[in-house]
Amino acid sequence: MKTENAYVAFFDLDQTILETSSGLHMVRSMKERNLLTMGHRMRFLRAVIPYRLGLITSHRAMEIISLMFKGASLEDTLAHNDFLFENYLAGDIRPAAVEELAMHKKQGGRTVLLSASTNFVCSRMAEHLGMDDIVTTEVEVKDGILTGGLSRRYCHGTEKVVRAQEYCREKNFSLENAWYYGDAWADHYILEAVGNPRCVTPESRLRKKARALSWPVLEWGLEATQPR
Repeated sequence: MKTENAYVAFFDLDQTILETSSGLHMVRSMKERNLLTMGHRMRFLRAVIPYRLGLITSHRAMEIISLMFKGASLEDTLAHNDFLFENYLAGDIRPAAVEELAMHKKQGGRTVLLSASTNFVCSRMAEHLGMDDIVTTEVEVKDGILTGGLSRRYCHGTEKVVRAQEYCREKNFSLENAWYYGDAWADHYILEAVGNPRCVTPESRLRKKARALSWPVLEWGLEATQPR
């Protein structure tokens, strides 16, 4: 079966399409709406501190954080997600990312948001940007209520490679001619797996690796766009 698109271009969300982090904006939006309780703060610290100390995996940290939302209705979650997007995320989109997406569409590429952020955040962003698909962290919902769990592993680090491989098999693409845009050290696994890695304003360790492997480095911000 032949795909309609010539290739697939995967994009990260946080610090790539967005100038900052959707998770940070989520916390800010919850504070603004008085939804962030002391219990939420304590659970967040219980996840982040052990993860940064190397005591738990990123997947386990996300499992702990996801329990913050156990029992929330899907309806309320989607309503807050709309508030988050309209008041925080929409204004944080980098113009260079929009230009890059347009370039791939013009060339016949399929654009996919491959992100550790949740399916709620990513679906809203992809719709706004006219992207073709999302591959992301999937929050488990049963009977219209969030269970506090994940439908599968946290879409981070090596899991992004697994998801990209699955996507390419299902859609008849090849990772060898795929693109990936990312900023974080944890993205080096997927950047190594694709034929066209692009490091977007990368953190120091990734910048060093990009230099060693001659990967293109793109300096994106909210104001100016940069050449590829």
